[in-house]
Amino acid sequence: MSNTVDEESGMRPKQCDICECSLLGRAYVDGVTLLGPWANMCLECHRTCGCGLGTGFGQRYEPALEFAPAARRAKQIAQKGRRVSKKRASP
Repeated sequence: MSNTVDEESGMRPKQCDICECSLLGRAYVDGVTLLGPWANMCLECHRTCGCGLGTGFGQRYEPALEFAPAARRAKQIAQKGRRVSKKRASP
């Protein structure tokens, strides 16, 4: 498959191998299909074509923050809130 995960570089697949929808900013599964070959699948295709999760079946990957701008922004806001509360707590 041309869009497999490269663990060293942190690259993620760009699209589902089954329906070809975008996987950027979405959770996906790298797993075995009912027909035998492995695929990077969106969660919907995994529900219909996948064989489960676990050793020998597949692994679910959550979206990385660099691919989910809203999640990254939420994290930044939460960190700012923690910094402010720490300043208030100190004498």
